[in-house]
Amino acid sequence: MSPGGHAFLDASRLRRALLHFLAGKGITAPLTFLILLMLVRWMPLADYGAYVTSLAIIEIAIALSDLGISWVATRFLPAYAVAATQAALSRITLLVIAARALTLGVVALILWQFAAVAARMAGLEAYVAGIGVAAALLAVDGLGRFVRDVVLQSLLLQGRAQLANMCRTVLFAGLLALAWWQLGAALDLRTVLLIELGAALASALLALGMLLQALARREATPQPGWSPPELARLVRLAWPNYVGVLLMYISGGDGITMLINRAIGPDGAAAFGVARNLANQLRRYLPSELFVGVLRPAIIASYELSRDFAALNRQAQSLYKTSLVALLPILGIAAGLGGAWLNLITGGKTDNAHVLLLLMVCLLVPFTQRRVLEMVINTVDCADLWLRAALASCLVLPLAAVLLHFGAGAELLVAVMLAGEIGTNGLIVHGLHVRQWPYRVALARSALTVALCVGIGLAVWLALPARMSLLSLLGTSVLLAAGALALGWRLRVLDESELALLRSALRRSPKTNE
Repeated sequence: MSPGGHAFLDASRLRRALLHFLAGKGITAPLTFLILLMLVRWMPLADYGAYVTSLAIIEIAIALSDLGISWVATRFLPAYAVAATQAALSRITLLVIAARALTLGVVALILWQFAAVAARMAGLEAYVAGIGVAAALLAVDGLGRFVRDVVLQSLLLQGRAQLANMCRTVLFAGLLALAWWQLGAALDLRTVLLIELGAALASALLALGMLLQALARREATPQPGWSPPELARLVRLAWPNYVGVLLMYISGGDGITMLINRAIGPDGAAAFGVARNLANQLRRYLPSELFVGVLRPAIIASYELSRDFAALNRQAQSLYKTSLVALLPILGIAAGLGGAWLNLITGGKTDNAHVLLLLMVCLLVPFTQRRVLEMVINTVDCADLWLRAALASCLVLPLAAVLLHFGAGAELLVAVMLAGEIGTNGLIVHGLHVRQWPYRVALARSALTVALCVGIGLAVWLALPARMSLLSLLGTSVLLAAGALALGWRLRVLDESELALLRSALRRSPKTNE
């Protein structure tokens, strides 16, 4: 049964949630990478470019339809779970799901109605039928993701969330293989989107069913004196997050993908899309992404009870540094052997994309810091800082358009994205300090470690021959990874106290300030 009150933060419950999370990711990780390989190998290059552009349209449309509902659920569902009655938790949970379904449905209908216009704006005039399917995928997968990644994870129902995620991944991989075997030819855009729609529908229905079952079995232990947040507080949280996230999607990788596709066509967008998708696969398995689904609800609920900002800061930085340590071997391999691995994965379809992949991986460093900053500013009710930073980041898209007009390559566009991400983080941290929230960032040592890892990798790249056997590639990758980890240990990127802090978050519950 699903407990409430302080039992929501019980150590055994947190450990069980983490175990379910890691087990689920351990199963889906190789399957997700296999799906990437199948899509890149089995789709024509132009169709794959159209596919990544269609996904960019879907991501922007999901952000457009959100209205800040996701962050309202992320911030307050843990608070309801730790302090509210069963009826109140069930009511707010079903309310946010209904609201999310409504907004997704409206935006999906608009996209379906104006599919030809959207295709023309994105440079996909030859793929209008695929955009129609993308509209359905937007509604179904958007709701499934919300239930799975926001609601179930915020309620620490990790086993159910991972089961729904595994359902989607296994079905998508299996149906792709079946379609390729039956057709005996390359898969076009519409076929792939229909397959993904079927997998997403099954996953969404499973997630909804498991959520309703968990709510019906929950045992409530409401906290005396607790009162639900006022509507004004919800609005203050929702609208800055909504506008900020939407602007970041438009000016970030999804907006740049659509811009590249419109400027140079699907073939040109394919190399950018492959490098970005591979970097995104790596991002999903960083500790900041892996642990945030388990620890964020506990961290938010803990702060709700203790109001200890220093502890919140330490927990956030421990998450960031853990991810940075995990990124170091990836940075070394991307700098030294990124081009060779990308050619092997794509079958030679993306030649000369070494620097592009390296920059995409480097982009994960400030992105990881932004992920923990999002948690911090929403926990302390400073969501408007996110909006101000996102407004500044809007400079990235027009600058990218100008660079494309003058013939710049995708590498320069990613470098602009990297500078924008760093600037966004700096504005948020500065805003916290202005409001007397003394947020501390371990900047100098982290930057030095990243620079040294990339430098060593590039030196290896220059020293190695242009062609290597698979055995040499694997051996050199292992040496680069080991060297990067040794460098991180020598420079003490993550010390024992920070590791102990993360361990303690899973061992014990916070105490209230009586």
